[in-house]
Amino acid sequence: MEIREMEIKGIKQLIPRYLKRRDNISLEKLEEIVDELEECDLPGEAKPKLEEIRPLIDGDLSYLRITDIERVEYDGYLYDLQVGDDPIFTANWLYAHNSMDAPLVMSSRIDPAEIDDEAHNIDIVSQYPHEFYEATLEMSDPESVNIQIGEDTLGTDEEYTGFEHTHDTSDIAMGPDLSAYKTLGSMMDKMDAQLELSRKLEAVDETDVAERVIEYHFLPDLIGNLRAFSRQETRCLDCGEKFRRMPLTETCRECGGRVNLTVHQGSVNKYMQTAIEVAEEYDCRPYTKQRLEVLEKSLESIFENDKNKQSGIEDFM
Repeated sequence: MEIREMEIKGIKQLIPRYLKRRDNISLEKLEEIVDELEECDLPGEAKPKLEEIRPLIDGDLSYLRITDIERVEYDGYLYDLQVGDDPIFTANWLYAHNSMDAPLVMSSRIDPAEIDDEAHNIDIVSQYPHEFYEATLEMSDPESVNIQIGEDTLGTDEEYTGFEHTHDTSDIAMGPDLSAYKTLGSMMDKMDAQLELSRKLEAVDETDVAERVIEYHFLPDLIGNLRAFSRQETRCLDCGEKFRRMPLTETCRECGGRVNLTVHQGSVNKYMQTAIEVAEEYDCRPYTKQRLEVLEKSLESIFENDKNKQSGIEDFM
């Protein structure tokens, strides 16, 4: 890319612009570019750059393209067989080992302020004050009782030490290895499990739980995905070049590849039917049902093809 930026006549046509935004390039494409560059009349400052690339092609390295990846369940030893001298493996031009992933980012220090905010919202006291239990009897707001949490220590000398707990355990990893959110299949199965638990807890109103899931999870997700669909770019499936609007030729202007949408219908309305069923089954407020109805009509107006829409006689009565 340094050669491309030298403003040499005819060079930009040889080196595609999309390479500037990609982490890798096939060996065949690299060899083709180098051969064509060597036939050009390059200035003196460009020739050393070209010489740095040539060993990648003419050296004793062998590049094999991965044609298929299959994940299998395995618990045992992993053997790495080799013949002769120490091998060198590269992945996206990073030196790697044959039997492990190459780290893209390595950090020598963990900053608590940079981790997920949810990890900060955990109490770090050895016991709860008497006021806490009195507040539970009155069903007060959780914020009405001052209990120290991890967020309170950020940016201080105590952000790494002094974390207490209310109950001892013999194993910090004694909890479930896999949450029910991963083991349950569809979103409706997950909702049924959550609301079934709400039915069993006397202190919980299952209708209120259903309302909150719809209001704070399903609706924001649906509306956000719909907004993303309306503002999306199109992307070339071959070179990754992005366009604000679909080219009239429906092909990439950089490489001639096929251009496709980046946000699809399935990712926009994936929670729509689940939200409607939950609202009906748990008798949510009319306001919530109407919001879902309006949003459903908006999705239909975008994704339904009016020319192929099947109509019944009742539609005209």
